[in-house]
Amino acid sequence: MVSQEANGPLTAARRVFGQPGSKGFQHLKALLDAAGGGSASDEQWSEYASINMYLNHCELVAVAIDSGALDEEMYKKANQSLYVQAWDRSKEYIQHARAAKSQPTMFERFEILAKRWTG
Repeated sequence: MVSQEANGPLTAARRVFGQPGSKGFQHLKALLDAAGGGSASDEQWSEYASINMYLNHCELVAVAIDSGALDEEMYKKANQSLYVQAWDRSKEYIQHARAAKSQPTMFERFEILAKRWTG
């Protein structure tokens, strides 16, 4: 968790979902479509990479918790609101990405954990 805070690119990627006024689904959908269609600008590719880096991190955390490699209560106490907020702000994007890439289980563990922590 300490190295997570020191990881500049990961911290920047987290801001995409954590900052007030974060970009909405339409922006994220357009970004995904541009990247998937090969028409993304350098700035769009960079933002797309940041978004996916953070979502992959969230998925990895969920897998680590599920496997027992990471203590759920400790991580939840430190990151619950950010984690759930990231899911809330990315769920439509993830659902669109799943359909666009025909990968129905993409970020599935992230979704399950975030929903568990919401209740």
